[in-house]
Amino acid sequence: MPSLHATPAEVMQMMKGLGKRSKYNVDTSKAGREGRTWRDEAYDSKDEMEYAQQLELQKKAGLINDWQRQIPFRLVVNGSLIATHYCDFKIVGKEGVWYEEFKGVETAAYKMKRKLLKALYDVDYRVVKKK
Repeated sequence: MPSLHATPAEVMQMMKGLGKRSKYNVDTSKAGREGRTWRDEAYDSKDEMEYAQQLELQKKAGLINDWQRQIPFRLVVNGSLIATHYCDFKIVGKEGVWYEEFKGVETAAYKMKRKLLKALYDVDYRVVKKK
């Protein structure tokens, strides 16, 4: 049976192939950003970037009026800033304004921020999952 233990040198060797990673395991190296950059803006994932491209096509087709990305929501409770949540997209459509979060994995931190956002703001907030 192979050993489940690795020396520090072996761990470092294994990590070399991973590139620079964020705390959310996103490749932050130059090569990693290139695969998820559109219009000189780096997205959190390739899927999120492709969703932004879909929104732009919807805008050009007249299905939505406009869209913006990375909209900050300050999550303040009893005068204390708990966190700032950056919603992926704000969409202005024919029927009004809504916010969309493109999610692959819902972390515990995200779930808490979503609950706080819904409690503090009266906005149409939608979660879009990768199909």
